[in-house]
Amino acid sequence: MHKTPPTPPSLAKSGASFQTNPIPMSDIVINIISLPKISDFQVALSPFLNQGSRIVRERIELDTHDEWRDIILPTGLHEIEEFLELDFNKILPMPDSIAATLPAGEDVYDPSSSESVGWFALVEENLKSFGHEDWYNWSFAKWGCKWGTCDCKFVEDGKSLRFYTEYNPPIAGLKKLVQILGTPLFLKYDDFEGAGTILMHLDGSEERTYERH
Repeated sequence: MHKTPPTPPSLAKSGASFQTNPIPMSDIVINIISLPKISDFQVALSPFLNQGSRIVRERIELDTHDEWRDIILPTGLHEIEEFLELDFNKILPMPDSIAATLPAGEDVYDPSSSESVGWFALVEENLKSFGHEDWYNWSFAKWGCKWGTCDCKFVEDGKSLRFYTEYNPPIAGLKKLVQILGTPLFLKYDDFEGAGTILMHLDGSEERTYERH
């Protein structure tokens, strides 16, 4: 049975269902980016940011063994929180047919069913058109990380942006941002095995450091 991965947060607007589940700390990468040659860092990044507010609810997870999946139910309204997201869809948009490979966050069941046949036809066409079958493979290749960013916050007196990604720092997506902005970008990251830095230049070259914990 093929199990479809969870929907990336940045794809929620595409219509695919999404539910937030805790990410193991060992999978989280802490990233801090800055633009050494740009004086107004926040203004430069603003076209690529999503800002807003959302409702924070207490959740209860119920394991429904008959369907083999978790259902998360809101049990109480807690507060409104502000959020900030560096949106890779604004840097390098994911094609609609790639995003469509996550149908309502459900498993693909019987391969002979009409839904599964359509899904497999879609991934075959994506492979021909884009070189990648689905959002999972495409996002790793084009953005450099499994999902988008989360818990973004301006730090260092507003001269840097800190955010979290899963598994990897989003190097490929940040290289695209360098080309769009026309200026070098400096990345500091901690992947819980070690800490590194990458200075990304306009010509595609890099200066890297990495030290294991």
